[in-house]
Amino acid sequence: MPVVNGAPFISESLAELGAYLRAHHPGAEIVVVDDGSADGTAGRIDEAASSCPVPVVVRRHRCNRGKGAAVRTGMQAARGRFRVFLDADLAYPAAEIGPVVERLRAGAEVVIASRVHPESRYLIRPSFFRYLYTRHISGRFFNWMVRVLLLPGLSDTQAGLKGFSAAAAEALFAGWLPDGFGFDLAVLARARHAGMAVVEVPVEFRYDREPSTMRFLADTFDMLRDLATVRLRVGHGGAILSGGGGERPAPGVEGGWSAPWQLLLVLAALLAGVEIARTAAAPLLVPLGLWIAALGLWLGHGLAGDRARGVGPTRWFEDWGEAAAVMGIVALAAFFRLASLSEIPTLIHHDTASCALVGKAMLTGASRDPFALEQSWYHFPRLGLLPYAASLKLLGTNVVALRLVSALPGILLVPALYVLVRGWFGRAAATIAALYMACNHVAVHFSRDGIWNIHSLTLGVIGFATLFGGWRRRSGFWLGVSGVTLGLCLYTYTAGRLFFGLGVLAAAAMIWRERPRLSRPAAHFAVALVLTIAPLAASFVRVPGALAVDQARNMNPFSAARRDHVTSQVGSAETLPILAYQVRQTLAGFVNEGDSSSHYMIRRPLIGPMSLALALAGLAFGLARLPDGRFVFLFAWLLAGLLFGSILTINPPSFPRLLAVLPVPIVLASAIAGLAWEKLGRTGPVVRGVVALGLAAIVVVTLVRNVRIYLDFCRSMETTVNEWVVIHELRDVEQASTVYFFTGAYMLADSPAFELFREGRRHVFGITEADLPQRLDEPTAFILAPDYRSVGCSLTQRFPDLERELVERRGVRLLTIYRSWAPGPLEGSAR
Repeated sequence: MPVVNGAPFISESLAELGAYLRAHHPGAEIVVVDDGSADGTAGRIDEAASSCPVPVVVRRHRCNRGKGAAVRTGMQAARGRFRVFLDADLAYPAAEIGPVVERLRAGAEVVIASRVHPESRYLIRPSFFRYLYTRHISGRFFNWMVRVLLLPGLSDTQAGLKGFSAAAAEALFAGWLPDGFGFDLAVLARARHAGMAVVEVPVEFRYDREPSTMRFLADTFDMLRDLATVRLRVGHGGAILSGGGGERPAPGVEGGWSAPWQLLLVLAALLAGVEIARTAAAPLLVPLGLWIAALGLWLGHGLAGDRARGVGPTRWFEDWGEAAAVMGIVALAAFFRLASLSEIPTLIHHDTASCALVGKAMLTGASRDPFALEQSWYHFPRLGLLPYAASLKLLGTNVVALRLVSALPGILLVPALYVLVRGWFGRAAATIAALYMACNHVAVHFSRDGIWNIHSLTLGVIGFATLFGGWRRRSGFWLGVSGVTLGLCLYTYTAGRLFFGLGVLAAAAMIWRERPRLSRPAAHFAVALVLTIAPLAASFVRVPGALAVDQARNMNPFSAARRDHVTSQVGSAETLPILAYQVRQTLAGFVNEGDSSSHYMIRRPLIGPMSLALALAGLAFGLARLPDGRFVFLFAWLLAGLLFGSILTINPPSFPRLLAVLPVPIVLASAIAGLAWEKLGRTGPVVRGVVALGLAAIVVVTLVRNVRIYLDFCRSMETTVNEWVVIHELRDVEQASTVYFFTGAYMLADSPAFELFREGRRHVFGITEADLPQRLDEPTAFILAPDYRSVGCSLTQRFPDLERELVERRGVRLLTIYRSWAPGPLEGSAR
């Protein structure tokens, strides 16, 4: 309890405080700091202390040094497990200590009273109303500046009632602090930097006397000066990690890092072994096993370090209700991604089959090096396609094996997004975001399509969640997991580069705040990242020209290779018209335009109108909250994804590329919906019920809309001639040794999908009657698309004994199949 010139009230305050503590906290003590009083306060303190029912410790300053200095002196003299300071005039009654201590007992490190909390109460003398109102307005303006410049998310930093755990108090009140009223800012900013969650509680505020220690105008200027000083000396206290995650941070302040040199030498030896095994063309499992062993050793080191430093196990859920809700959402996501997986959609994209062919080559031993680069329109590492090899090995060459490779990551994406959003915006927003992602038609399709685009998104979200959560808890293990997952992003689809870059920049920003010493969290993240990408870096060293021939850069609409194509679309070769067209088409993908690629081919936007409206509201809210680190990161994610995945790429809007930014509008919409639930729900049960019904209606409408969109797409594909239809019918011609394909320029006989399901057959591609054989020496089948009826007529004339079958769906002819199962030669008739 700091006091200066408090003779009129200090005896009464000590008596009230002592009586409360004896009744509710009998083991407590009171530390009074007399900050150079000149009105007889010292004698009153000694007199009141002698009759106080709990021990009283007195500290005195020879001269008035300021409230910050007095609180620091008291906190350094305190010995309790929990340490609370409050104003000496008991503007916050002694009973208000109770809720603060309760939150500290529950595990909070820092608890502060908030006079503007919706449940706070004011007791005011009418004669002081005008003064208090003026003070309140100026206080809210000052708090707005604090939230913008220093501490986003805290509604009241200057209340004279705050509580700390012993570890937090010892860490936060050591070192530099302002001596004046601005000391609260420095303490809270340092708490944020140390990863401590700052919890606000409602309070009863009693105002029945003129301020005796605060000079209203002069101290306001001093506090503004302190705000600027704290901002410069301590830094921004919001950071990317602000927000309620429900996880308890590790106590204390992280120190420097002492490198485990022996372990690092072992890891270096394992990486050297990886390169030796690759050079010697050892079996695939040898370099892969050495690399996994290196990653496992480092993650195990992080886990052991966490236990040694008292970082407890991760608490995934607050209660059984939350666990049940999340499991229910994951089950819903699994249903959408696994139901009828072998039949829906009736589509096998050539990119999916190409990935599976590389995986199949790994199984046959044709590809021994798991880190080697495969050349397509850009160089990509084989390791990213290892899941295809594993799935084909376990399930055989079939459609389910292909699609599980994307379906399982698509399911995992939902809880990963929940954890990420929960750490930023709390439980309500996380639940809404997970529901959105579980049923979004774009996420569902790319989870069922078998393509690896979803891999980079899932790994990126897991990397972000473990990065921010691990940093908040100062967990070496989870930061190591983040380094591994973000590094693995580089082994996936091109969007993985986006997630890798964003994650590294976010980590660098947080590490910069720990300068000049390399902290333990930074080291765990950095070493894991280096271990993960080291084989990939070595692969690019082995193939020096790989980056030079990367065709990803030729997808730029301003490149010479795409000039004619873009000019035909835009009608101009000028930079500004092309840029305007690219931006317009990109944004249309969120409003009224569908996928321009051959992956989805649907004329519906990524998100619905209600979701878009909520996302725009979240965008406006985030702009108003800048420089809140959560929104800084979300906006960086959105801008980078739109820029490099669509605006600077031909043929927007391409959903396979925009998939990388799909979580951002979902998170923005969920943040504003969660905020509405938390804020409006506090006004009473009726309003809370209305808000709940409104949010439930939005979720149900969104769910139904997305299901309808995807079912409409699936129905449209049922009457489309594509590789799926041909492969589906190939099961009925398994006896054929040779299959002739008259299926058009987009389904050649050497199509990756046909190659994958060849099963020893000889495939021949034909265009005209001249490509028909003159005789049939073995069981043969002919597959004709509807455009090749003239070829069918010639075929039946030449081989009249062929069996003929029509493949129709919904009254639409898709294919005509001719078969000859004769074991001997079949001569063709004259035309």
